[in-house]
Amino acid sequence: MNIVIRKPVYSKQQTPTGTEPVHTFALESDWTLSSAGQSPAEALQSGLVKEAEALKIFLTEFLRLTAQYFAKPYSVAAITKTLKHEADSSTATGSMTFHPMEVQISPRGFLVRWMCRQEEAALISLPDMEDEEAIGDIDAIPSAATNEVIQLQSPNIRHIYDRQRVKEANLRAKLAQYKANRAHLEYLEKYGENPSDSSDSEPDDSDESE
Repeated sequence: MNIVIRKPVYSKQQTPTGTEPVHTFALESDWTLSSAGQSPAEALQSGLVKEAEALKIFLTEFLRLTAQYFAKPYSVAAITKTLKHEADSSTATGSMTFHPMEVQISPRGFLVRWMCRQEEAALISLPDMEDEEAIGDIDAIPSAATNEVIQLQSPNIRHIYDRQRVKEANLRAKLAQYKANRAHLEYLEKYGENPSDSSDSEPDDSDESE
């Protein structure tokens, strides 16, 4: 549990019996208390009962970090006798989260003030089940008990695939034509005649005998 405590602020507050001094320690902590109730006070009280051990750790750490400001050392057991808790004025109901935001010390004891926030439930959005077409679409989906395979590919996938094959075939044809033209030019440069005019038969080098 991490706690960052600011220097205490001294003030005076009016009470039914007169004026009394108050020392307020503003703080920040990663401790979050979650609870539910009809009011922040009810939810906070319920959460503190469940988080009794965490509260002891919080108070122990608070006393350790603020020991320099007290004339004599205090224990958790001693301050728990007069310890009170107060949630900020909120109209939240249901599930809430609380964060300790300050500790006030007066002649009457210790008071922990809590910041309250209402937890917003995530709402699930479903299709309009009254729509007959939507219901029909849902019923058309094969269940896990069937042997049908759900087709996830788009109907146009085959069309795109075939078109790609045609493009590749055209490229191969153009490449073959390019090689043929190049071979034809090389033949003309080497032999000076068109390959179609030359004879495919080899000349007979044998001498004729009488």
